[in-house]
Amino acid sequence: MKIAIPTDDTIAVSEHFGRAAFFAITDTEKHEMEHGAESATKIVRNENSGGGHHNHSHAHEHSHHDHHADRIAELLNGADGVVTSHMGKPMIERLLDSGKSIYIVPLGKTIAEAVQLFVEGKAKQIRKS
Repeated sequence: MKIAIPTDDTIAVSEHFGRAAFFAITDTEKHEMEHGAESATKIVRNENSGGGHHNHSHAHEHSHHDHHADRIAELLNGADGVVTSHMGKPMIERLLDSGKSIYIVPLGKTIAEAVQLFVEGKAKQIRKS
């Protein structure tokens, strides 16, 4: 399974899924065979990151987030799922609707630790309600 993990520094899982500077795309099958995330990981720049949080009016917040979620979903088209520490509702809905699996790991984990938690079945899966 290919999973996408948000990161700002290519080491730690970012706290801001849609605003992360990069996504680490990891093939968990290769990770298990090669005993290491680094050799099975490709880093993809998030052109939609916008350099962090920004100010916007609440009048267009919903449609803005929906559009941003669509762009992120397109960027992660090759991944089967995502592993993150946090994700907003519009992104959750968009990714689940596109058939992606979503898994949550605790804050402060490295990419390698997040992959390991996923492989061991210790990441919490978010399902449609």
